[in-house]
Amino acid sequence: MRVVMIKGFSKTGKTSTVTSLVSELRRRGYSVGTVKHVHFEGFEVDDPGTDTYKHMEAGAHRVTAKGSSQTGIYINRQMTIHEILKYYKEDFVILEGDCGLKCPTIITGRTEDDVEARMCPEAVAVSGVISESQTECCGLPVINGIT
Repeated sequence: MRVVMIKGFSKTGKTSTVTSLVSELRRRGYSVGTVKHVHFEGFEVDDPGTDTYKHMEAGAHRVTAKGSSQTGIYINRQMTIHEILKYYKEDFVILEGDCGLKCPTIITGRTEDDVEARMCPEAVAVSGVISESQTECCGLPVINGIT
């Protein structure tokens, strides 16, 4: 499994870059999984009042919502990125947001200042809104993952 992180400020093209990368890797025949890091205070995976939420409130450690076309597994605690990745067996896993893992990273930004603020030793490329006007930034190639 190869892991790549896409990180940047809000509204800089992270999701567009992730979806473009997933589509291209799938087109090339790879299996792909994703992990979205949500940093908002009070974020909950399940909505209060739903049956699965009531199951967790009752004390279930793991709850599964099995639908006709999707399955969601809820674990009633925060997990580290290493624990989460143990559930993945795909060829590639794309992390959206700064998950704190040291892995090849694509930084998204609107401006060079955005990119510089998120720069890390693991950065291999730049993407996002800045790709509409530049082909190189901070010594890294700029990849247009938005179009």
